[in-house]
Amino acid sequence: MKIAIDLTSYQPVFSGGKEKVILNLIKGFCRLGYESDIVIFCYDYYKEQIKELIPESNIITFKRKNCKKIIQDLYIRTFLFKKYLDGCDILFFPIYYTGFAKYRMKTIVLPHDIQFKSRKQSFSLAIRIRDSIMYYADFLLRDHIIAISEFDEKEIKKYYPRFSDKVKMIYNPIIYQEHIGQSKRENIIVINIAYSHKNIETILKAYKLLEDKISQKLILVGDAGKNSHIIKLAEKLQMDEKIIFTGHIDDKALADLFFNSALYVTASEYEGFGMVSAEAMMNRVPVVSSSQPALKEVTFNKALYYEPYNDEHKLADIIKRTLDHFPDEKYLDELKQKATANYGYLEIASQYLTFFQSITNKIFLVDPMSYHNLALYDYNLIQNISSKFSVSFFGNMQFALNEIQEIRKIYRYSNIRNNCFKAISYLNSQWTLCRQVKKEKCRLIHIQWSRMPEADCFLIKYLKMRFGIRFVYTSHDTFTHNMEKTKKKSFIKLMNCADQLIVHTEKAKKVLNEHGFTKVSVINHGLLDIYKLYQPSPVAFEKEDKVVFSLLGYMEEYKGTDLLLKAWLRSEKLMSNTKISLIVMGKNKMAYKPQIPDGSNLLYKDELIKDSEFTRWMELSDVVILPYQEISQSGLLLTALSMKKHFIVNDIGEIAYPVKKFNLGWVINEKTVEGLRMKLEDIVDHIMAEGIMPLRDDVAKQIDEEFSWEQAGAMTSSVYERLLLSD
Repeated sequence: MKIAIDLTSYQPVFSGGKEKVILNLIKGFCRLGYESDIVIFCYDYYKEQIKELIPESNIITFKRKNCKKIIQDLYIRTFLFKKYLDGCDILFFPIYYTGFAKYRMKTIVLPHDIQFKSRKQSFSLAIRIRDSIMYYADFLLRDHIIAISEFDEKEIKKYYPRFSDKVKMIYNPIIYQEHIGQSKRENIIVINIAYSHKNIETILKAYKLLEDKISQKLILVGDAGKNSHIIKLAEKLQMDEKIIFTGHIDDKALADLFFNSALYVTASEYEGFGMVSAEAMMNRVPVVSSSQPALKEVTFNKALYYEPYNDEHKLADIIKRTLDHFPDEKYLDELKQKATANYGYLEIASQYLTFFQSITNKIFLVDPMSYHNLALYDYNLIQNISSKFSVSFFGNMQFALNEIQEIRKIYRYSNIRNNCFKAISYLNSQWTLCRQVKKEKCRLIHIQWSRMPEADCFLIKYLKMRFGIRFVYTSHDTFTHNMEKTKKKSFIKLMNCADQLIVHTEKAKKVLNEHGFTKVSVINHGLLDIYKLYQPSPVAFEKEDKVVFSLLGYMEEYKGTDLLLKAWLRSEKLMSNTKISLIVMGKNKMAYKPQIPDGSNLLYKDELIKDSEFTRWMELSDVVILPYQEISQSGLLLTALSMKKHFIVNDIGEIAYPVKKFNLGWVINEKTVEGLRMKLEDIVDHIMAEGIMPLRDDVAKQIDEEFSWEQAGAMTSSVYERLLLSD
């Protein structure tokens, strides 16, 4: 991964915390082995500093012209960067005003804060207008926006809701220098005094109130020249002997100051992060702070706060109380460890690299049929895909699990009755998908189901040729059950486009191998926890002490629904048993329409089951009957398995595998009504005599591990990684 970083914003002299952030980050990238993968853009006066920091990087310099710097900055970023970006995957702007160009690679802006929006009174109208235009352009043209705290993230989303989905929160990186020995605790330190919102006046006034009550000197670090009235106020307060203005100092001198400080004080009106407060905690220095939200967040609500920010009496009081009742050293050690873990430069650099990797590995997971059990599959899979990848989910309007952030409900065909309009709707959705591939620079498409395989085959071939995308197809039921010959040919064409096929069983893989497919991965289907979708609702059924058998869902011949109904109705032994019931519910798609006698123990309903009622009927079931005649894998099986039900299952495909392995019922092999009737009678006799064996806790745990979504997500991520790394 090659990363281009824009440093043209920085001046020949040190420009403060924003510059320190990116320099710390670059040091982290280098320590993590990315030095030779970094391209730096900067002015010629900055080259030596960068060369000393990262000697193996590729440094592109621009000669500073005799014009207003912001004009030259914008010109360079808009027109000149593109010449030097071949092979780059990321272009990172660590500050605002990123220019007006769109780039073919992913671009990220780090604005640091947007206080010109939330503190309008502190900015002139001209600056507010300029910043409003420039920040809007930044957020519109860049693919991602880095927020430096949760507070900053909320601010950006509040004032720029249109770009909320672009925002990623990563804290600022801090380099901590360890000191050995005993601190003298002889100073009160204030850092970064150059800007008015730091509210240094209140600190000086508070210190004046304490002049004769404390022994610590007040050390002010930073360029006071930018805030000259601070010097005048110090002179007016006549505290020359106890106040020290250091100007800008290097990192080592600052670390020495921290080491011997009793307190770090900030009276800031506004912060996007509050880097120095975190740095003070790393140095085991207690923090006295205004109650500004970002400062409280960054100090874990563990600093000593006062309010309002401009009340010098409140500030003086808390400084005095803190010095009189100094925090325990063990407590300061705990805060140091927490701050180091949260803001250490290697940890933050690693988070940036993980984020960069994820956005350059953009994946579209596509399922036009993402409702009911299929929605559960998509939801669980996405939740367990590695964070190395940025996954956008394109699903159906009926998808009900909205916890997925990157979800686009583009498929509406399922709500349309007319087949012609249904096809038009589906094709329109695929055109939307095609446009998003281009817009978001998608690198891999993973399709779960296809409703029009011929059209999807054409789409995938075009996207491969035009954008070089990789394609993964999950064949959930091999060529799907009860499929006519012409449709099977269409699916074969679509699967021939795939760089990798995924199936759920070894038998399914064998079938694909027989058709000439070699790039096939077997990834176990996870359990389908229906409670995540639909909580149970009451149904009109009294179970009492009955043993309930069931077959729920669409009634079709390949499921053996007709065999089950005929076998049950022809068995006087089963029909007369008042201790059992059979529930068969769902839309009947078969030619066979049973006649159910009044008062029967067979509850039959030819209608779609409401989702919440389906959950309740599954709860009431003791034994799920699956007399399938053709199948690869069954969503009903995996739903019932998650609820730890028992089964009567035909040994078809691999649906009998868990029943055999975990002793969850009875495996049969019946394709005739008479054979099924006899088996059902024998099983019912056994249950009446022996009961149903309760499932042991250790077996339930083994089932969860065998059909684990964590494992399915990890294996799917491995498929993605292999395909993307092979580019």
